[in-house]
Amino acid sequence: MVGALVGTAAGIGLAVGFDISRVPPWMITVGMYKLAFIAAGGLLFAGAALGRAARQNRPNDADRGPRAVGPGPARFADGTPRETEPVERKNRPESGA
Repeated sequence: MVGALVGTAAGIGLAVGFDISRVPPWMITVGMYKLAFIAAGGLLFAGAALGRAARQNRPNDADRGPRAVGPGPARFADGTPRETEPVERKNRPESGA
């Protein structure tokens, strides 16, 4: 919307014969900095929107169930569940390593 407004203003300026060389240099510098800040804000917004879209559930993920939060239950390397409470050393399962 802002781009359309700026484009319209530039088109009108060209149509009436506006001469850019009559604008003070400091105004052009300020305009360039404004454009740079607007572009940076647009890139930040686009990155945030893409990041959010990447984290959302996809339609084909519905059959997989809800996503787990956190590391989940503790398991040994072979996949067997590990006790979460402290276990005496003599009662611990043997590690394959």
